[in-house]
Amino acid sequence: MGSRKKGFDDYGDRISGLPDAMLCHILSFLPTKEAASTTVLAKRWKPLLAFVPNLDFDDSFCFNPPRTYEETRYSSVSFIGFVDSVLALQAKTKAPLKRFHVKCENVVDQYSVLDWIPKVLKRGVLDIYLDIPSSSGFCENSSFYPLPSKMFESKTLVRLKIQFEDGVYIHVKRGVSLPKLKTLHLDYFKIETSTFNKLLSACHVLEELVLVNLMWDEDSEPEPCPVTVSIPTLKRLKFCRYEDCYEANFH
Repeated sequence: MGSRKKGFDDYGDRISGLPDAMLCHILSFLPTKEAASTTVLAKRWKPLLAFVPNLDFDDSFCFNPPRTYEETRYSSVSFIGFVDSVLALQAKTKAPLKRFHVKCENVVDQYSVLDWIPKVLKRGVLDIYLDIPSSSGFCENSSFYPLPSKMFESKTLVRLKIQFEDGVYIHVKRGVSLPKLKTLHLDYFKIETSTFNKLLSACHVLEELVLVNLMWDEDSEPEPCPVTVSIPTLKRLKFCRYEDCYEANFH
């Protein structure tokens, strides 16, 4: 038994002896909750979370499924607090961020989720994925949350996927610039036709476009303009609006 334990300890020591960059690369393959738990293993691991380039937050990894209203509230606040703490920790280092994924099964404060977006954009994030359930019954005015306009001025974004069950509203006050965006998925969103055209015309290298449950903002735009999708680099297009769905692949 002693020799087996010694062998395991030696193996663990060899891992701890790897360079920081290699250890952060290893941690980047784990859900962020599990990556954070490694900080209790030894002092050697404690500062590494601040430099992990891929952040994957999934509330199913963090908490047991809540059964009561109070448990739902508690799990939501705890999850938001965990994400806030990781982002605050990493902000001190100004380390580059490659991926920011948030997937929730339980109710979460959607305004808090939207507050995270400018923080990760500031760090040059390449990949954003947000999958957020409905907060109806827990939050007032839980419909069509406004996306930060800075999201559509990113010089680094390559992949953007957003799915809010309560919907998001896209309104761009200034110009749109997404020079590196190759994948754009939007599910349940409201937008003006003029903004829609402006958005797509700024995606010069877009290869995959998926638009699901699109709603035109007719209240803000009484006279909608014609909508066009003209992107030479486009390889896949999926457009679903209510019962109508169109999908095409281009070669």
